[in-house]
Amino acid sequence: MASGELVHPSDRALIDVDLADDAQSGRFTLGPGLVRHDGALYGGTGLAVSVMAMQAASGRDVLWASTQFVSSPSLGAEIDWEVETLALGKRATQLMVRARCAGATAFVAIGSAGVGSDDGLTGQYVEAPAADPPEGARPWDLAVAASQPDSWWLKLDLREAALHDPRGRSALWVRRRDRLPFTPAGVAFAADFVPLGVARSAGKLGAGSSLDNSLRFRPGTGTEWLLLELEGEFASGGYGHGTVRAWSQDG
Repeated sequence: MASGELVHPSDRALIDVDLADDAQSGRFTLGPGLVRHDGALYGGTGLAVSVMAMQAASGRDVLWASTQFVSSPSLGAEIDWEVETLALGKRATQLMVRARCAGATAFVAIGSAGVGSDDGLTGQYVEAPAADPPEGARPWDLAVAASQPDSWWLKLDLREAALHDPRGRSALWVRRRDRLPFTPAGVAFAADFVPLGVARSAGKLGAGSSLDNSLRFRPGTGTEWLLLELEGEFASGGYGHGTVRAWSQDG
């Protein structure tokens, strides 16, 4: 398989990465749609690139990825990454990604990619929350995000999701503005809203910056809308912790 084929076309439309011939390194420009409202690296961009890098380097579906954000490159910055294969097994690969900007570490990720077993344990043991459909949902309007014309707002269409049984949770419907289907990397890009969930659980307006984010994936593509189920768990000294579950529209 040619190295360019190791990046899903939907992912390349989201973040235009330049992959090395051996697929063990790459680079991208932090362009419009890939930054926060303050013009710095949007966490979802780092998460998505981590997933894309692991998938390309291993040629396998990413099972989980945990990304730590170290610095905050600004709009227009050039970011390069390299992947280290920590262990290569028959079905599972352990990987580490280090991304740098101007020689300084921007983010680091560890994770695993794997090959599923046709007769392996498969099932879903929790149910998606019931919510009103996205088509009639109210657009989510965060003035701070919209005030930066080059923010992730260019990439994502967010709408308030009305949960039938909130139980302390909140939710958002999200789809890509280009209407392309979500891949695991696309889900990673869209799912960086735990700070918002923590703020809402605390009864506050606003959000915050991510220090880290861990994601676990069920491989696949195809859904247009994601339901982001947000739950703030606790906060201490200004640091918040929470969970996001990303559901396809059919649950």
